[in-house]
Amino acid sequence: MDKQHIITLCRDSNEESHRKVLDQWLVAKDSIQEYFEEVEEEGAFPDLYGKTVLVSDSQFPFVHDVVKKISTLFDISQPECFVYDSYRYVVDSEGISRPRLEISARLLADFSKKELEHVLAKEMYHIAASHLILEVLAEKTEELFVSIPNMPGLNIINQFGGNLAFEAAGFHFRNIAFSWFKSVCFSADNFATAYTSDLNSSLRATLMSVLNERGLAEAVDIKSYINQIGKIESCLGPAATIERVNEVIPYAPYRIKNMLKFMTSENGIELFLNLNKEA
Repeated sequence: MDKQHIITLCRDSNEESHRKVLDQWLVAKDSIQEYFEEVEEEGAFPDLYGKTVLVSDSQFPFVHDVVKKISTLFDISQPECFVYDSYRYVVDSEGISRPRLEISARLLADFSKKELEHVLAKEMYHIAASHLILEVLAEKTEELFVSIPNMPGLNIINQFGGNLAFEAAGFHFRNIAFSWFKSVCFSADNFATAYTSDLNSSLRATLMSVLNERGLAEAVDIKSYINQIGKIESCLGPAATIERVNEVIPYAPYRIKNMLKFMTSENGIELFLNLNKEA
């Protein structure tokens, strides 16, 4: 299977529409990307090399092999992976010109090979689908909404309540950006679940990331957990709405439901069969 076909099969139904709306709000994209690559991205590597352990074929070889295999599947350069000290179960994809994975040591210690495969595959999908570029552009654009009212020469805006307009625009933009990111999280979960080819391990990896404890994840009843979606959607007040908008990652009950739905869909079955055939 080629890269684009895999991405098409995994893509959440709302991802493209959210991307188009988000793209209309982004400004100075080339300048922002250039600044990020030359300053923030480059500046991260001394600490990464100095304060973490770099994954290789001799250091955490299972991680190295999984990332290499997925890189080959997508026909992309193999990103560097850094293991750092943290008590949380976390894997993050970062960077643009030099994408990388940052992996918490506790996750490596506690996750099974299949569970680890799932979370690595999820972040590798974000890299392969070029989500990281749009994520950085969205983050920097949101920062502009915060900083513009305080820029020299614009203080007069505050005298007419203009800062409220910026706050409202910032909130609206955040809603747009987070809606897109929630969709791409579903897309990445779709790929990881099919790639791992072990639904129980994929579900458990997701729950472990929520509870941050292996033993507790085993106690969760999936049906009851998914039913919490009804509780979430019954929270309709203004404060509850703001709280929901401010969550950049989809609530886990939605992610679990999406993974189950995808694996019984035509796209999920096709991807699962093709990936296992190629394996």
